[in-house]
Amino acid sequence: MSYTRSIIVSGVVLSGLFTYLFFDSIFDGAPLGANCPLFLISLSAIMLPLAITNKLPRRRHSLWFVFAAFILSTLTVLRDSEFLTGLNCAVALFLILTASISMQGFRVLTSGIAQYIQALAAGIESITIKPWQFFFNLLNYNDLLQPKAREVVGGALRGTAIALPLVLIFGGLFISADAAFAGMVERSLQIDIEGLSRHLLILCLSLWAIIGFLHGMFTGKGYDHIDWGEEKEAEAHPFKLGLVEVSTVLTLINLLFGAFIYVQFTYLFGGTSTLMETSNLTLAEYARRGFFELAAVVALTLPTLMLLDWSFKKESRIEAITFSSQALVNVAFTLVIMLSACKRMQLYQMEYGQTELRFYVYSFMIWLAVVFAIFTATVLRGKRPRFALATIISGYLAVISLNLVNPDNLIARVNLERARSGKSIDLDYLLSLSADAAPSLVAQARTKEQSNLKSRILSALRSRKKSPEKDWRSFNLSRNEAESALDKLRQIRTD
Repeated sequence: MSYTRSIIVSGVVLSGLFTYLFFDSIFDGAPLGANCPLFLISLSAIMLPLAITNKLPRRRHSLWFVFAAFILSTLTVLRDSEFLTGLNCAVALFLILTASISMQGFRVLTSGIAQYIQALAAGIESITIKPWQFFFNLLNYNDLLQPKAREVVGGALRGTAIALPLVLIFGGLFISADAAFAGMVERSLQIDIEGLSRHLLILCLSLWAIIGFLHGMFTGKGYDHIDWGEEKEAEAHPFKLGLVEVSTVLTLINLLFGAFIYVQFTYLFGGTSTLMETSNLTLAEYARRGFFELAAVVALTLPTLMLLDWSFKKESRIEAITFSSQALVNVAFTLVIMLSACKRMQLYQMEYGQTELRFYVYSFMIWLAVVFAIFTATVLRGKRPRFALATIISGYLAVISLNLVNPDNLIARVNLERARSGKSIDLDYLLSLSADAAPSLVAQARTKEQSNLKSRILSALRSRKKSPEKDWRSFNLSRNEAESALDKLRQIRTD
């Protein structure tokens, strides 16, 4: 089978499977579930043999990325949280694109952030623009079928054209002759035009993207302009700074950070009473006022340091050590600012409880701390090419950890513990969480204490509408277990 035919056949199979697995999720709002890993298995089953057949380079690295993407896709069967599911799918898509560009020779182990951005941009281009190149420039439609196959297909089309008038004539006579036959024909001709058009739309869009993806991966055309991780000579950099400029920038930033930290030490170690006496703010006002601003400072500091390192022309070892020392001070200051931000979030959670936004932003801050540690261990030690891959691995492990922690259930458990200690909670918010939170809510509904809270939760859980008819494509373990637990609760009489 020729290259173009193998791409067309693979694209048709995958797009048909995608339409079947995800049509309800796209148009009817059906949740994701088993359809995600099933499609990824099918995609991998076609990607890898074709990669081997075409003798594409660096397949070992690609296999790791494909395997990591499959692990994330299987977690859509485990967790029901919409945010977590979206995060899993986004990272899995990133890993598949990375596997694709790795098969084209991309140096995943040593490429920098700029090369990853360029390569991923090219990967996105392959599923949006490159299909045009395949369908209208490369594909020879006369070569899609062998001569014998073209003869058979042509004969079938000619025979259909000849038979169609006869079928219409005979069919009309049969319809007039028998009412039962007429009813059967009428029922068979009742076509859902809207549903058919939707299926065709998904089929065409997915075929366009998948053909472009496979074409880009197996030819690499259009990717020659990318620097696949090659180190450029110092003179080739369009923008360079000397030691004086870089030291001035870092010194001023460090002075600003240091002044802010000096003020924060009073709050961090003086206790809440000192905080309210010195700031004239309530605990909640202090926590709410600065967390997201400090999170923005932390998030902007890393790209600033990366840009300074890239633009700094290190002409001697002394200059490199000087820059690393100043950058290390900035990293230390940033970690203290991060500690201040986390302290504010803890105070706010003590006052108002836990929510998804607070939990995920807090988790993001923890991951940023890990990234700063990676920056210190790689970039500041002169091993910049290792930073990008190490950051990607840390992000992947962070997403896996979030799935294992089960954020919605953790949020429900923390807030219910607040209720047991006599603090107010937003019960409507807890009941709006995904099925992942069901274990904590059901456990609270079965307790013998706090009858008022228990009765409210029990009443709300019993009144929940049952899930629509189950479809194996949307199977999810959390939803299945939550539904079983709610069925048992509905059978329990109110205390």
